[in-house]
Amino acid sequence: MNENALLTWNDPAFDGWLECIPNVSEGRNLGLLEEFAAAIQSVEGVHLLHQDANADAHRTVYTFVGPADAVVEAAFQLYAAVAERLDLRQHAGAHPRQGAVDVCPLVPLGTTSWEVAQEAARNLGRRLAEELKLGGWYYEKNATRPERRLLADLRRGGYEALLHKAVDPAWALDFGTFRKADSFGATVVGARPFLIAYNFTLSSTLKPKESKLIAGSIRESSSGLKGVRAIGWWMEGYARSQVSCNLTDTFSVSAKELFDAVSAEAHRLGGTVEASELIGLIPAHGLRGFAPLEDAVSYLKLDGHGAFDLKARLLENLLNTLPR
Repeated sequence: MNENALLTWNDPAFDGWLECIPNVSEGRNLGLLEEFAAAIQSVEGVHLLHQDANADAHRTVYTFVGPADAVVEAAFQLYAAVAERLDLRQHAGAHPRQGAVDVCPLVPLGTTSWEVAQEAARNLGRRLAEELKLGGWYYEKNATRPERRLLADLRRGGYEALLHKAVDPAWALDFGTFRKADSFGATVVGARPFLIAYNFTLSSTLKPKESKLIAGSIRESSSGLKGVRAIGWWMEGYARSQVSCNLTDTFSVSAKELFDAVSAEAHRLGGTVEASELIGLIPAHGLRGFAPLEDAVSYLKLDGHGAFDLKARLLENLLNTLPR
């Protein structure tokens, strides 16, 4: 697979298009997940590229693309379906969360401007507030204050902290109210750059304590790798500890550099990385350093949990199959 031939995400044919990657706090009920997928696909012009569910995290990441107005409508339909069917009072999983749709990022594709993506986020927020009576904050490129730019800061304390946030002026919502916070929680919406969600499964010699140590050593906030946010947790389905990462500066740090850093820390603590897994899709530039790109599968141990089809997980490859 030729890396250069795949670099079409900035193709002007995608001008006005957005990628939307909502994270839904449900990863176990397959029937519900299909209902939510159907809500997205009910909007003409929108293409659902991938659906990534995890029972232990109790979370599903959807990836869909299309013209900005259609993407906003599809995201709204997803929120409406989730608000009707999910209740966070009955939710518990490994992944941090504070909303039934926890976060809804919008990423500009092709030659789409940040202004288009930011306006789409504002339009979605307005509709959630006015039509569904849901509340939330804007983040990243839509942040209304510097301290609201990062998702981790907005989600601090999780769903359980919303009762206190609702009466704290410092946590005043950017749109909507806390009226449905008991059942739905609060959501976060905004335009942001590409992000790679990437988890590392550690050998059995490394327990949750070690996974947290590794996460602490590699994350940017601890003077680790630029744009890396990381936590350590236990994944019951694998009977292994994991380091779960978000790589938010994909042009500064590649998946290979992150894998090497986690592997080095695991080795230092007496273990190894047994497998790694992508959550959702990856842009081809995130796999720089591999030629051909297929070499990434074995080096990164992406097939450590079973067969892995790289072509089905490359954003550019999927975009190239769409009618334009």
